[in-house]
Amino acid sequence: MLDDALSVAIADKRAERDALARQLERLDVEIATLEFAASLRPINERPNRRQSPNGAESRGKGRQVGAISETWRNILRMMHDLHPDGAPDPDVLEICVAEGLTKIRSRDVTRRMLALQLHGYVSQSSGGWHVTETAIKRFALDTSRDQMKAAGDSQSPAAHDTDRMS
Repeated sequence: MLDDALSVAIADKRAERDALARQLERLDVEIATLEFAASLRPINERPNRRQSPNGAESRGKGRQVGAISETWRNILRMMHDLHPDGAPDPDVLEICVAEGLTKIRSRDVTRRMLALQLHGYVSQSSGGWHVTETAIKRFALDTSRDQMKAAGDSQSPAAHDTDRMS
C-alpha cells in the first residue's frame, strides 16, 4: 500500500507540473504577442512638430529649416545667372565678395555650398556648383532683384543677413 500511495503522489505531482508547463507556454505566447504589438506602436511621436519639404523636423523656434539670408539668395541668383553650367569655388568666392562678404575664405565657401547641397539648393559636378530647380523655385531666383524688393520678401525679417561671414 505504501507503493500505491507514493505512486499516486508522484502521478499527481507530474500532472500538476504538466498543467503548469501548459500555462507557462500560454503565458510565453501572450508575452510574445504583446511584445509584437508594442513594436508596432509609434515611438516618441510628437504631433506639434512641423516638417520642411525635405523632411527635416522643425522645433518651431528660430529660423525655418532651409531658410537662407537675402545675401545668400542673391549669391545663388548670381550663380544661376552668371554660371548656368556650374560655378567652381573660386567663382563662388568672387560672387560672395561682390555681395559684401569680404572676409569669407575659400573653405567657408565650400562649407556653405555643402550645407546648401544638404537642403537641395545646389548640386556639384565637374563644372562646379549648380543652383537646383528647388532653390530657383523656392527663392524665385529667375526674377530680378528689383522685382524681389518691390514684391517684398516671403521670409521673416529675422532671417535676413544673419549669416554673413565677415
